[in-house]
Amino acid sequence: MNHDSNYIESLATQLNLDTQTIQIALKISKEFNQNSQKIEFFDSYLSRASIFLAMRINPEKIKVSLYRLAKGVDETADFIAFLKDFLKSTNAANDILIEVDKFSFTASVFRKFQEIWGQLELNEQQGHFGVVGMIKEFAWMLVSLGRLMLITNPYDIVETACLMIGVLYFILTNLPSTVTYACPNSSLINYLASLLSGDEEQGTDSALTVLNLIQNLKKQEILRGNVDETENLEGIFSACHLNHNLQNLSKFYENESRSRIDDREFIQKHKASTPVKQLPKILRNKTLNYQTVNSKRLIAWDNDNEDISLKSQLESIKRLPPMSPFQMATPMSMAMEMSSWLRDITKKVSVDNLPTKLAEYLANTEIQISQKVNEYRNKLALFYDETQNCPDIIMEYMSSSKPNQKVEITISLYLKSIDGMLTNEEKRLTSRNFGVLLNNDSFHQTALACSIISVIFLHSLTHITFPQVLSFCQIAGFEFWKLINSFAQFDVKFPIPLKRHFKEIEVKILSELAWEQNSPIFQYLKEYIGEIHSPIPEALDESESSDITPKSPNNGIFSVFFRRVLSHSAHRVLELTEILGINDEIREHIWDILKIALSEHTEILLNRHLDTLILCCVYSVCKLHSPIEFKSLIEQYTGIYGDNQKIYKDIYQAGDIIRFYNKCFIPSFKVFLTGLNPIKPRIAALNPTSPLRANLPSPLQYYSPLGSPGMGCSPRSNYLTPRTRKLYAFNESSDIKPGIIPKSGRLISFDDENSTRAAQLEEIPENI
Repeated sequence: MNHDSNYIESLATQLNLDTQTIQIALKISKEFNQNSQKIEFFDSYLSRASIFLAMRINPEKIKVSLYRLAKGVDETADFIAFLKDFLKSTNAANDILIEVDKFSFTASVFRKFQEIWGQLELNEQQGHFGVVGMIKEFAWMLVSLGRLMLITNPYDIVETACLMIGVLYFILTNLPSTVTYACPNSSLINYLASLLSGDEEQGTDSALTVLNLIQNLKKQEILRGNVDETENLEGIFSACHLNHNLQNLSKFYENESRSRIDDREFIQKHKASTPVKQLPKILRNKTLNYQTVNSKRLIAWDNDNEDISLKSQLESIKRLPPMSPFQMATPMSMAMEMSSWLRDITKKVSVDNLPTKLAEYLANTEIQISQKVNEYRNKLALFYDETQNCPDIIMEYMSSSKPNQKVEITISLYLKSIDGMLTNEEKRLTSRNFGVLLNNDSFHQTALACSIISVIFLHSLTHITFPQVLSFCQIAGFEFWKLINSFAQFDVKFPIPLKRHFKEIEVKILSELAWEQNSPIFQYLKEYIGEIHSPIPEALDESESSDITPKSPNNGIFSVFFRRVLSHSAHRVLELTEILGINDEIREHIWDILKIALSEHTEILLNRHLDTLILCCVYSVCKLHSPIEFKSLIEQYTGIYGDNQKIYKDIYQAGDIIRFYNKCFIPSFKVFLTGLNPIKPRIAALNPTSPLRANLPSPLQYYSPLGSPGMGCSPRSNYLTPRTRKLYAFNESSDIKPGIIPKSGRLISFDDENSTRAAQLEEIPENI
């Protein structure tokens, strides 16, 4: 029996698990060990992950919550990150992954609740010990019930933050006289909203909603106070009612909740005392001068330790410098800041109160903006409808007269973004004539799609996918891409997290959506290069590939798109080859093959993923120099970018990546791997002469319109030469099971694409 088995059985004994669950967990752990690499905290994390999956495979044996499994690890967030990767690698059911996501969200909400509660500094008078702890538990139960009863999407981070403001306001305004709290000399609702980066309006609305919930709970005799009247909440936290109310609230939550995530577990593990923020490990269990620790100064030169020298041990220093007051923003804070930005820029913007500039632009067109907005509003009401599968209890507390805020804010953002984009274009072009653009339905539908994506991201509407948005707006991914850069710059305060989200969408379009069969990219190539499935000549003559041809693929918005594909591909190749330890000479060879593949055989990407082609280029060139197995290559890839089976297992008309490589890639590219290049690139924007690093995203980067020099291709042979035979992937398994490797961040700012901005609005075709 190995160490992992001992760890699982020891943990299973502590959790009192049955024999069948233990055996399933041991089997899962063994299989995972055989197909993955060891990582830090492997025994502890893997044992818990295996037990969790074993219980979900056999639901009747579920006796331990995810909270209890995660309780024994030092860093819950690290364990959850491992668990998510573990479940994906074992192809766990989607509902299991959703459960983990829900737990992760609830844990982050509780951490924020702890942080805010600590800042309020509630204190109880001597002789009333335990009251503050019970009130804190009551507050957390209100947050949990509010997510269950007041929010259509309980995992909407903005609405949850607003709910927390309302709950805390109710708690502080109804405290017994024996409890005090710290609050600046300002409006309480303003202060609470500021702690969560919200505003007074959000706090006021939430406070009224929470008050209505409390009054309804009292009306149902779940809560009680000194007075029987529903509206009078006096004494709800008094000594004779608090314990009764807390127990009833807990029972009510238990009866109404249908989730496996029990929010009560988070609060029950803590003692009934005011929490404080965790100190660094080196400071824990030490006697500190809190006046120094709470100082707003980064470095305190006064009261220095006189005995400190170069030979001093860190543990012997009596007073350490204070912790930095500059801390990373939490997800909830960032979401609330984005919400405030959105509310600020869309305030007072409506179809009846258009931004001044937009009204001027529309005055020169025949477009009926009111009619278009009303049409969008009616469709959005159905698109956003989150009440279809809501429990009856949510519908009972929702106000039917309250307008759909997501619909209205989407419409306002749509109008404001058009105003901002056209204002920026006016500054750049010194022209106010946007009649053609404003009369283009595709432009309006794309602006609406960008606005919808922003609202979805802000409110964590994970049930709505990006392809669903494209389908709703009746546009292709390529059309959406054309407006990304302009939309992300329409306001100077455009939130960075939202820019990052649009960047991720751009990568999805460049890598996958743009290469779908019905994409404008392939429609364009069919029209101006030839039918995709017809034979493509080895080299086009001058008249066919000239850069001055009015409608060649080397001009206009398509050329901008191809250069962006090339830039993204360069970034991918550089990251992959650095992880693999490939030297510059081999890296440039890979780059040359990839450029030829993109330029001369663009049709190979039809309904496929760009990264599949990149992996094949890396593999084929490495076969000539220092061979690498596909399994190892994919393990490294998934460690950086995550698991996507469309890239290596579910490839269009090929199956797995080895079949694709042998049957599609090698027959098309073996002549280029031997050193032959096309006389002139078919698509010059995809095959410049510049080296890889020169094509990385940069605002000052220029792309060469010249093709790569080379010779004509020799006739293809039906027989395998020794060199061709060496290129094929023989004796490799197509059953690829990538292991779990810690992910590394990858982010390219939209500021890196200033060179593409010139063509994105002015070159949208009139009829897309």
